[in-house]
Amino acid sequence: MRKQPALVTFGLALLVVGLALWQLQGGGRYPTDGPLPVSGGVAVTFEAAVGKAVSWGMPLDGSEHGVAIVQRIEPEGVEGLDLLGVRLCHSSPEPRADGTYLNCAPVSSHSWPPEGVTTAEVEGTVLEGHLIGLLIGVRRQPVAPEGTISSVRIVYTVDGVTYETVEPWSLRLVPQGALPSG
Repeated sequence: MRKQPALVTFGLALLVVGLALWQLQGGGRYPTDGPLPVSGGVAVTFEAAVGKAVSWGMPLDGSEHGVAIVQRIEPEGVEGLDLLGVRLCHSSPEPRADGTYLNCAPVSSHSWPPEGVTTAEVEGTVLEGHLIGLLIGVRRQPVAPEGTISSVRIVYTVDGVTYETVEPWSLRLVPQGALPSG
């Protein structure tokens, strides 16, 4: 009968370790029903030579229900790439002649950080409408035929509550000359 309490203690210890590992791997970190909208999926493919730094950019939407403060941004499913950095940039609040706004984050740029773009830290940035751009710097690894990012996780706070959203944005870098011209 004395073995049973030891088994229960061992089982509880395993449960605690399992939950801790699940947390470390991203399971159940923050609620996903926050006020930042999840945008439509965007899949970007462009050519990049092995070892060359490139930047990938996407606009970030602000919250319609309170001030959203970014805590961190994490590219997910990174394969065949070295992650050089994640930064933000502030776009001009002045509309162009057609009423649209030019975002500071180029879809693709062959440098990191992108030339001519002033970048800012991720943590603590307030998302304001369509005026913030996300910039991710990567470099294709020599051993990988191509490099990919499968999605982007954004952790943010609104009214003291921390949320996360996973944007269905993907990046694929292929060798020079791999894409059809035209």
